[in-house]
Amino acid sequence: MSAERRKKVRKLRGSRTHGWGHPKKHRGKGSRGGVGNSGKGKRGQHKMSLLNSLGIKNIGAHGFKRPQEVIANVVTINLRDVEARLDKWVKKGLATDEKGIITVDMDKIGVTKVLGAGRVLRKLNIKADRISASAKEKIEKAGGKAEAMIVEIEEEAAPKADEKKKDNPKPEAKSASKGAKPAAKAEKK
Repeated sequence: MSAERRKKVRKLRGSRTHGWGHPKKHRGKGSRGGVGNSGKGKRGQHKMSLLNSLGIKNIGAHGFKRPQEVIANVVTINLRDVEARLDKWVKKGLATDEKGIITVDMDKIGVTKVLGAGRVLRKLNIKADRISASAKEKIEKAGGKAEAMIVEIEEEAAPKADEKKKDNPKPEAKSASKGAKPAAKAEKK
């Protein structure tokens, strides 16, 4: 008659490690440093090859995120787009046409700033929070008005390297012979 054997798993109940030594063993994940970002410290070069293959060069947080209340949400429109949409705006009641002068309030449309790209063919009265200097100039040249809280002036671009050379010619090189230098030193003594 054979004796009944207990299963190994029943024998090891109550044993923390079930006969495999340290709890980190018998996980099937090898002998590694840890999980996630662990092991990337002072001597963490063994994880750098993986990070480099993923395109991650710098570990950790970099920079900062600007608060939303500081970021200005500027919606812009160019004069060419204003010119193209004028008829639609008049039909919808967003702009008014009085005796050939079209008045547009950009706040109603949801635009913050008017930019100067394009041509103005009609007389426009535009009211906006911001208008670029070139846009204001084009509107007034066509016989209209541009009202804005802020008129932004475009700064002149810095001169290119070629222009600098033309304006500032190189100083002439000093023509001193080698024989003259020792004579000048002798006079000083």
